[in-house]
Amino acid sequence: MASRPHTFSLTPDAADDNGISVSQTPAAGGAQNLTITGALASGGVATMDVARQVIITSAGNESGRTFSVTGTNVHGDVIKEDITGINIGVATSVHDYKTVTQVQVDADTAGAVLVGTSGVLASAWYPLNRIEFATHSIAGIISGTANYDAELTYDDLFNLDVAAPQTAGAAPTVFNHATVVNETTSQEGTIAAPATGVRLKINSFTAGAVVSMTIIPASS
Repeated sequence: MASRPHTFSLTPDAADDNGISVSQTPAAGGAQNLTITGALASGGVATMDVARQVIITSAGNESGRTFSVTGTNVHGDVIKEDITGINIGVATSVHDYKTVTQVQVDADTAGAVLVGTSGVLASAWYPLNRIEFATHSIAGIISGTANYDAELTYDDLFNLDVAAPQTAGAAPTVFNHATVVNETTSQEGTIAAPATGVRLKINSFTAGAVVSMTIIPASS
């Protein structure tokens, strides 16, 4: 049975370190929500151009603080995770968020904090038909300047625990492709192992970059 090639592209906006929550210093005592009023926000919900990691930038020592981020992934499923703050710097989420609906800190912060988006982002997972096709060919195509990976998973993409707020353990386990990794030029490769899905991850980019991936079932 023949299967058509599938192509998708990512054209990301620049990272915005306060696009979700602008600088604020929670001081009301106990658990409290940060206001979501950054440039990406409307009506208390931040919406990203492409699902991407969330970053929390701390001006003080927040290593004892826990920031709980709630939102949705690229499929609209509710996801949630706890991010431990750090001492003056940037803490990064595990999940890729398409929207952020709440950022809660468990107590007063030592200093000002910002919440925004990282320059690391990923496409949705593309399920592979490993029953009919033993191998798949992939090709990453770059226009502009970017660094990207092809990533694989062996988890069941149709049976993940996303009914309740998702924890980090419910996300697919991710593996780098054997050869298409940290690429800065257009490259091709093969998926011979029985992976269940593939996605495109962008590690860094400059404004205007477009990165595409094509997947072609190669043999049965």
